Amino acid sequence: MAFDAEFLSLMQQTVTVTHTSTRDAYGKTTYSSTTSTSRCLIEAKAREVRTASGERVMTSYTLYCPPPAYIPRDLDARNQKATPTFELTDKITLPDSADDTVVHPIIAITKQYDEDGVHHQVVYI
Repeated sequence: MAFDAEFLSLMQQTVTVTHTSTRDAYGKTTYSSTTSTSRCLIEAKAREVRTASGERVMTSYTLYCPPPAYIPRDLDARNQKATPTFELTDKITLPDSADDTVVHPIIAITKQYDEDGVHHQVVYI
């Protein structure tokens, strides 16, 4: 069972994703001026997760999102865009942020699989 469109009914929030544009020779990241959005279920709960380097870090939010490149097949599909692919270097702005200055770095990303492939993404911020 690949991603079931009925799960979208649980994903009522929309987050804004700012993608990495470039990195200079010193490792400083420059972010793209364009952003993308993704529907997701946001769970505000502290969790301990491991980073890509194996370090244990506490996160504040867990986002449950459709798999990468999923295009919703709802009534206004003409206005829908594919779910972005999240990268560890991206930043996320939550929908309750009154201004765009409250951004959260991505700590870890996991993909949950079933027999047909990626079912959904879990993003820890």
